[in-house]
Amino acid sequence: MQQWESVLASCILFKDINSADYAQILERTNARIVSYEPNDLLIRLGETTTFAGIVLDGTVEIGFYDEAGSPVNVNHLRAPEPFADAIACSHMPSVIQARAVDACTVLWMDTAALMTSAASGTCPSAAQLMENMVRMLSRKNIFLNRKMQILAQKRTRDRIKMYLRNRCLPDSDTQVSFSRNDLAHYLNVDRSALSRELGRMRDEGIIDIRGNAIVVVDPSFLD
Repeated sequence: MQQWESVLASCILFKDINSADYAQILERTNARIVSYEPNDLLIRLGETTTFAGIVLDGTVEIGFYDEAGSPVNVNHLRAPEPFADAIACSHMPSVIQARAVDACTVLWMDTAALMTSAASGTCPSAAQLMENMVRMLSRKNIFLNRKMQILAQKRTRDRIKMYLRNRCLPDSDTQVSFSRNDLAHYLNVDRSALSRELGRMRDEGIIDIRGNAIVVVDPSFLD
């Protein structure tokens, strides 16, 4: 576990928690570290779990399938991002699935055990972890609201606009963390349509494309 201390120190769940208390928290939450191969499913649709995860290494994709059976990418997560916390706390069947994009390592913590420790008052760090989790859930709610705003747009260009507006400031580089195919899934648009629209926007002087980086050349586009 010592090799992952720096990852936990940068994780929102461990904010304001002394690293000397990590071992106690992990013991109280029945924590375990699991390694996965590419395309392994970490959480399946309909699965019920009390364990929330933290990506220690690699990339985890969060998504679901639409009514036509097509995959819809919600997000790609890398260290030290947490996931499945809402599902773990709700004790309800999962409405999303988590998949390993590449070889990855995940720390799983039992939220039921965490709540018990936090409520007992015998572990101040557990109470701090619970407070951090509540704040994180609030931020994720904001993220999902933004994602719904993107999906509510009819035109591909408008979805790109909403995505860029949420991801960058004017005149700044946005390092797109998805491949072109994954970005199309994230925006829920056809890959060819996405490529064509990005090409038009580049030709119109709105953006510049440098590998996986999108540079907003015309800041007024984000207004």
